[in-house]
Amino acid sequence: MMKNSPVAEGKTIPDFEFTDRSGNTISKSNTSGNILVINTWFVKCKPCIMEIPELNDLVEKYKEHSNIQFLAVTFDSDDEINSFLEREKFDFNIITNQMGFLQKIKIMSYPTNIIVDPEGQIVFNAMGYNPANIKKMDELLENMTK
Repeated sequence: MMKNSPVAEGKTIPDFEFTDRSGNTISKSNTSGNILVINTWFVKCKPCIMEIPELNDLVEKYKEHSNIQFLAVTFDSDDEINSFLEREKFDFNIITNQMGFLQKIKIMSYPTNIIVDPEGQIVFNAMGYNPANIKKMDELLENMTK
């Protein structure tokens, strides 16, 4: 990730406010103190789809940690996501219709995975699908939850 990216490691996550598919508001202020695992993706992205089983494994492994929120942010519509979820399982909390936010944080490649620490600082950012990235994410989460 480019150092001048708004979501480069060491930077603070930009302000955000999402409404999830259940109608809950998720914002920078109401997630303060939590670890955020943010995946940016879309349904027609083959590498994005390839990593979903591994991302689901992370959700399963850390499900007892109520301070970790797994967010999948996409520009896809609710209808596109509903169709996708009829044939695929994705355990992240999916946030739809977010082209504006994705442009704001200058996502240039999909998938991009970001981990934000409880203070709002970005501690991990990786573009593209690579099983080594998921392993690094797991190691980071393990250390952050000790």
